[in-house]
Amino acid sequence: MVDNMEKDVKEVTEMSKEDKVLAWENWVRSQVNAVLDVFLSPSKEAYINIEYKRLVNEVLESGPVLDDSKVTEARIKIDFVFEEPIDRNKSIE
Repeated sequence: MVDNMEKDVKEVTEMSKEDKVLAWENWVRSQVNAVLDVFLSPSKEAYINIEYKRLVNEVLESGPVLDDSKVTEARIKIDFVFEEPIDRNKSIE
């Protein structure tokens, strides 16, 4: 296992910046798809909530001045409601 990790780390360090970005995007998509594969089919309802952290332009005595047109973070939350209880042992590992 350690040998594989060292190999993976070496491969990543030798990647171009563009290839690292593409690898990161592919990894995130695979993780999101893995969650959807497990929880979407048995769900009877699903709710998506996206929270944004807005850009702080400056901080005044009265508080921060936020830019509503720009965000620095986004948090995506998906709630699944199941028709029947599902087995946690078969979920994401």
